[in-house]
Amino acid sequence: MGNAMNHFERLLRKSTRLYLFFSNSFSGQTISSESLILLTIQLNILQLIINLTINSDRIILATMLLNDTKQTLSIA
Repeated sequence: MGNAMNHFERLLRKSTRLYLFFSNSFSGQTISSESLILLTIQLNILQLIINLTINSDRIILATMLLNDTKQTLSIA
């Protein structure tokens, strides 16, 4: 049993970079002010880390979107 677990751990370490990291970007524009927004989510499943990056030309809009997104992710 121990030998099989060691083999599984080695496979998991080798595949970490290939299968356990996910990155995706979403872009959009607000209706009223036509401000551009870029949202990038990076997931590292092995280390249980989520990196969330929000880019916008209006800092108050990016801050509000970040707070709403963090609240939504904490509920789920």
